[in-house]
Amino acid sequence: MQDILHYTPEKTAKALIAKSRIGNPHSVADFCVGDGSLIRAAAIRWPEARLFINDVDTEALAHAAMKVPSASLSSVDFLSEQLTEHLHSNNFQRFSTILLNPPFANVGAKRWRPRGIFSDVPCSRAMAFLLTAVDHIEHDGEVLAILPASTIHSHIDETARNVLGQVGKFRVLSKPALGVFPRISATTYMVRVSKVRPEKRKMSEETGLSADCARLVECIVRGNISTKKSERVVTDDTEGMVHTTSIKNGKIVEIYQLPQTMEARSSRKILENYILIPRVGKIDPGHIVMKLCSAPLHLSDCLFAIRCDSPDMVSEIHARLIDDFTNLKELYKGTGAPYLTRDHLAKYMTKLLSKKIIKRLCGN
Repeated sequence: MQDILHYTPEKTAKALIAKSRIGNPHSVADFCVGDGSLIRAAAIRWPEARLFINDVDTEALAHAAMKVPSASLSSVDFLSEQLTEHLHSNNFQRFSTILLNPPFANVGAKRWRPRGIFSDVPCSRAMAFLLTAVDHIEHDGEVLAILPASTIHSHIDETARNVLGQVGKFRVLSKPALGVFPRISATTYMVRVSKVRPEKRKMSEETGLSADCARLVECIVRGNISTKKSERVVTDDTEGMVHTTSIKNGKIVEIYQLPQTMEARSSRKILENYILIPRVGKIDPGHIVMKLCSAPLHLSDCLFAIRCDSPDMVSEIHARLIDDFTNLKELYKGTGAPYLTRDHLAKYMTKLLSKKIIKRLCGN
């Protein structure tokens, strides 16, 4: 097992579970389960709860599964889109309680991106795990987490802390302390995060996002693979990476080999019924592409993908974007290369699309 020094001590696991505000959660997940001490403590306290466990370390996952044999399980990167597929296949959508002891190390102050509705928020690795977990709890659910103390005060997590303050309640449960993990030098603390109703984010007036806009943000996937031109190698495979240079005259003309990087391994994969649109660069109508086939593609960080529910919706929204291209082009700003944010694209779509289409896009 790779990170045994970072596994949660049994005493700490029990102390964290004791901080729960939910009397009888119907579902509990641990997406970095390690040796299973957290999920085991949860199973003892809530024997009727459905359990889901995940860890990239298959040996650790097998060890944890022996402690909670009733749990559904997967072994994928929590920050990758693969996890969503595993959750759906096990009939999980969101959870009452999520337990989290994420990776602490963040070598070189690297900026990671959460998966899901917070994917536009660069932050430390531990905070990316926390924000992704918050996206997976029900409106009255909670995340109980053990975090490195750096997440409280570091500059890299400032935006993430502000976002958590807008969408939920962030309560520190224990003072930062050294020695919780006896064999490593790490100062950590416990935290509970719960969502502010309603479940679909209704952003505050300061953010300028309406309820419809906040829901549309969830339908827009932002690519996360960063590559240099010299690193883009054309492939004949049906699965690979698409970049703005892949697109010409409304078609995907080239697919590149998936780079061997951490970003690529946790990249956002799209299947059928998406509309691709550049996030950055000079745009023309030929850069807006309909993706109707099911061949999986991974997005570079220069692209957005708008998720639709059918080929008919793809065609209708694509036509509207082309017809209104003059106004769409005006959204791209910047002193260097012009760029578009997910929030601005969502705001634009609330004006472009009818309420009926927005409801279909958002799945309700």
